[in-house]
Amino acid sequence: MPKVSDEHKDQQRAQILDAARRCFALKGFHATSMQDVFTEAGLSAGAVYLYFPKKADLVTGVIEQVLDFLSDVLRAGLQAELRADPGEGAIGEVMAQLLEGVMQGDQNGLARVVIATWSEAAGDPALAERLRRAFEAYRDDLVTLVRIEQDKGRWPGVPAESIAHVILLQLLGFVVQVALRGNDYVAPLPDAMRVLWQGPAPVAAPSTATAPDVHG
Repeated sequence: MPKVSDEHKDQQRAQILDAARRCFALKGFHATSMQDVFTEAGLSAGAVYLYFPKKADLVTGVIEQVLDFLSDVLRAGLQAELRADPGEGAIGEVMAQLLEGVMQGDQNGLARVVIATWSEAAGDPALAERLRRAFEAYRDDLVTLVRIEQDKGRWPGVPAESIAHVILLQLLGFVVQVALRGNDYVAPLPDAMRVLWQGPAPVAAPSTATAPDVHG
């Protein structure tokens, strides 16, 4: 029997996770059956069970995939801004790119899976802890960029962690809107984020011109 390459295994595993994510987005974690996943993936039960022996393994795999996706998009934006010597407005650009990444990822139901994950975490302390750690990692990544802007005079006296937390709350609200209203509804919001977090408008220098004598 020919040996299956690691690349093929990775591709098939990703195919199964993508199919499971679509199923979970449509029916939720509990209402989705393994047969639903077999059908959506176009694979036999044996092929799926080879990678995911239980549905719980699929749920965990999809959640990790979603969290990793958000982390990858955020860090890609951060690294691009850091390489470009970030100035005022860098946070807005990074967050706009993250919102655009969420919209792109939602083609397979990413936002609805995130909502389902929050619900599931209410009764699963281990999952709640995993989400807490993911959220803190996202916040810590943003703190770096916030501190760069603070070094240039923005937001004096406000902890960088608090500002990063506020930014991420906007992200979570955006995910809810994508899940409830869809990409068309939220399409203008990345540009709004760019404007919202841009640097302050420059202060005009006082005029040195002599005012006309209106009393002539």
